[in-house]
Amino acid sequence: MSLVIESENIIYNLTNSFYDYMVTTVIKKGLTEKTLLNWYASPQLEVVLEFPDLTEMDAPTLAIDFKSFPAPAINFYGGGKMGDYFFNVWGFAGWESTHSSNAVQRDNLISDMISLLEDGVVPVYDWNGTTKGSLLGYASLINIAGEKIAQSGNSLADKYRFLISGIARIKQTS
Repeated sequence: MSLVIESENIIYNLTNSFYDYMVTTVIKKGLTEKTLLNWYASPQLEVVLEFPDLTEMDAPTLAIDFKSFPAPAINFYGGGKMGDYFFNVWGFAGWESTHSSNAVQRDNLISDMISLLEDGVVPVYDWNGTTKGSLLGYASLINIAGEKIAQSGNSLADKYRFLISGIARIKQTS
């Protein structure tokens, strides 16, 4: 008799659930409430599931990157498990008409992303392609930090780059 281990596809499911959270959660500024994509509609913000080719970008972009697998999950009484997953959201502002407009867009995106993620709780679903399946658990977002990154290349994407990082602490249901 052989042992069969079932893959949880946790990085895939977490990345897709994180994307879903980022594009559907509403951010309030003053009396107005909109999703991130609606706040940054001109030029239209793109959210992608991996680090992009900077030479091919033509719009402000956020790139989700879960960069590590945690140590083995901690098992709790009742069948639940917990693990920490470290993530980066790379940001690339720009495509406005002036340097100052691009810098303001970058600073606003950093602020809005920190507001969106700080103390956030992301429902983690079982994804099959672009189809959201059953709820697997929740990821509490902790240790959120943002920073501007110095220009490292010649593309517009390199000029207004930033990084948001943190930890997604997963409590999986049994």
